[in-house]
Amino acid sequence: MRTLLVYNVYSDELGSSRPPLGTGYLAQALEDAGVDYDVVDMKLGYSEKKVLDMIGRGGYASVGVSVYTVGHRKFFGLLKAVKERYPRVITAAGGPHVTIMGKKILEEYGHVDLAFTGEAEGSFVRFCKGEEYGRIPGLVFRDRGEPVCGPPLSRPDDLDSINWPRYGKFELKRYANEIGVITSRGCPYPCTFCSVGLTLGRKVRVRSIGKIGDELEYWYSRGRRIFNFLDDNLTFYPERVFSLCDEIERRGLKGQ
Repeated sequence: MRTLLVYNVYSDELGSSRPPLGTGYLAQALEDAGVDYDVVDMKLGYSEKKVLDMIGRGGYASVGVSVYTVGHRKFFGLLKAVKERYPRVITAAGGPHVTIMGKKILEEYGHVDLAFTGEAEGSFVRFCKGEEYGRIPGLVFRDRGEPVCGPPLSRPDDLDSINWPRYGKFELKRYANEIGVITSRGCPYPCTFCSVGLTLGRKVRVRSIGKIGDELEYWYSRGRRIFNFLDDNLTFYPERVFSLCDEIERRGLKGQ
């Protein structure tokens, strides 16, 4: 199944554009699984019309969008436009807003065919590979017109098994010369302003220092010198930060 991943602009974002990390992880999972896919980042100046035209030219069977609560109507509006112009294209939504709302997404938005809750690297690949909906963990779909949920999705503990993004189909030259990195997922604190406990869980799951070092060295060898650590709680285990600094020093990754 050929699919198009779309990153939409959910607010009036200021400053330089950077590769969307979550979409990057999903794209890498599709790449590793041999799924035929493309990516379009609307932050780079792509209008809704351009995206719709691209879908027609590309012959995509499905279109996936990650949805944030801020500006969520804009995301769902794009999927509505896709469904109205291409009724046979499967419209899929994922991301934090969808994870929290679950079945309500399909109840409220008739133009959304599928809702992927939780960390969807594995479940979205299974969908693209043609697996039966009812067997895909974390997937919300319609059965005889009614939204139903697949098996519960277990959060992966082994984050090293999830490949970090290489952004092979992103327009890297059009972004700021920076790379976002996450070394962990989850946060134990119940801050009322934050959705991480609901979306990524209250257990802090970590990547190995060696794998993080591999990622930094990969981009360093390609001329990158600015890395933004985007963890929800990077310093939860302080000793990991010291170990990571030691790893960076050991590999000779300097700022020059």
